[in-house]
Amino acid sequence: MKAIAALLHSVKSFHSARSGGVAMIFSLALIPALATVGLSIDYVRATNYSAILKAATDAAALAGAGVTEDPKNNMSAASLKAARLAAATAAFRANVRSETELSGLTFDLVEIENGVRITTSGSIRNSFGSIFNLANTNLGAVAEAALTANTNYEVVFVLDNTGSMASSNKMTVLKTAMTKFIKRLSAGTSAKANIRVALVPFGTTVRLDPFFARGKDWMRQPDRDLAFWQGCMTDRAAPYDADATAPNILTPATLFDAVDSNLNVFPVTPSNVYPIPPLSFVPSTCNMAMVQPLTESFGAFQTSVNSMVPGGTTNLAIGLAWGLQVLSPGAPFGNATPFNSAYTKIMVFLTDGLNTRSRWSSDPVQMDLRTQAACDSIKSKNILLYTIGVIDENKQLLTNCASAPSKHFYASTADQIPDLFEMISGDLVAVRLIR
Repeated sequence: MKAIAALLHSVKSFHSARSGGVAMIFSLALIPALATVGLSIDYVRATNYSAILKAATDAAALAGAGVTEDPKNNMSAASLKAARLAAATAAFRANVRSETELSGLTFDLVEIENGVRITTSGSIRNSFGSIFNLANTNLGAVAEAALTANTNYEVVFVLDNTGSMASSNKMTVLKTAMTKFIKRLSAGTSAKANIRVALVPFGTTVRLDPFFARGKDWMRQPDRDLAFWQGCMTDRAAPYDADATAPNILTPATLFDAVDSNLNVFPVTPSNVYPIPPLSFVPSTCNMAMVQPLTESFGAFQTSVNSMVPGGTTNLAIGLAWGLQVLSPGAPFGNATPFNSAYTKIMVFLTDGLNTRSRWSSDPVQMDLRTQAACDSIKSKNILLYTIGVIDENKQLLTNCASAPSKHFYASTADQIPDLFEMISGDLVAVRLIR
């Protein structure tokens, strides 16, 4: 407006002048001056509306990419795209609804890897450009958004596989929730963010792949003939039952003991006995799902999830302790990154019951103390610990175990498990603009 006022003042000055040639010079200069001011005003308006269109397009891309598969139901590719289109369109319209000067709007959605690309266009009518046959200014915007991880992650899922998980459809729903969670994590993997996952099913014991564990020096009886052993491991003695102390043959209590499903500890062969005598008993069946160490293969992880079966009683501490072992860089597994490395370490712990039996005790009070000790060890390593209680839980214990009260979740029914997993996965993998 100041520019126009200055121009009008100049016009009056020129108009009042009577010297020779002034009128002609003024007439010639007036047209480009007016054009410059008018086109500048149109340019500013176009820039502002271009920013509005871009913001609306960004919002649409974020909304569309934010629609992932329903955690409770499988969605077809067509249904997923339709849901993304509906969400993106609604977000776009909400952001341009009041912009009445934008006309001829177009909107297009294309699915890209783990997200969407939104392309929009429109135009605004020029105030001065029409004088020069520039009636409209065409505008356009492109935005891409996709699921990406916040950083590098090592995530272990420590999941209750006790007999009570067979009731109320809990195990079936848990497997579905895990499948959705893993799809989201795998979608977040990129050249800038790597994700490694592990699984620790637990009951009274945990089970390793016996071919992996036989003969290892972190076993108390590495030379024992374990032909009939199926991989079940029991608690170490306190304090090693609840911490990440590396096994050391010079400190026998730090070593791990093989058991059967009845907690019969395999006898240790005396070092002075040779040849090694045969097993004194055939162990009872140990058929729970095996621990899956950290892996970048989401397919292998999914296979482990699918193998989970309910059985046995509840020993919360052993699940937590082996989850900590999985995330520790030393033996037994040895494939985790060092603590405080470039990887953020996460543990997601789920249970549907109370402590009932461990190697050392069937007193819930004593078992709760060992459980809390395990949680404290985990958090001392800067591992982010989420806890989930399903239907039956020791709320105080699980809340105190979590890294913060906000990291504890409760499902009053099995059907709520997928929603809780969706919330946790949102902390790890989020929708971001990538263009």
